[in-house]
Amino acid sequence: MNYSFPHPVLGYSNEIKGEFIPEIERNLDSDFLKIEVINFNIDNEYFNKLIFERKIANIFLKVQCKSTLKCWSFKLDIEQKNIKIKINVRDIRHYVDIKFLIIANEDFKEYYDEKTFDKDYIDSIAYPENGDII
Repeated sequence: MNYSFPHPVLGYSNEIKGEFIPEIERNLDSDFLKIEVINFNIDNEYFNKLIFERKIANIFLKVQCKSTLKCWSFKLDIEQKNIKIKINVRDIRHYVDIKFLIIANEDFKEYYDEKTFDKDYIDSIAYPENGDII
């Protein structure tokens, strides 16, 4: 995965201290691939505030099957516990890629946290816009 962002993205490089490693359980039966989101596991106070307090960012789950070229995106309800998602096995083959993304739901007027952002971004004016991955 080789992406270029105009602003730092949590979990993508060392530009922001912290991690975003959701805990999930997967189960494949004869009918469905079942994915259960147990915990979001965001180890960064600034991003927790953006999502859970200020509500200016959302968490999405993206599932992609490279063999069938099918892709699904789910906006996750941050208030819900043990989120369950099902995908019909007829739509997937072999390998499925599961990614979690934090997406801005409005244009940011500021985007910097001195405790966790790399100092190179202290004067940055590249703020995330609505729909950007953060």
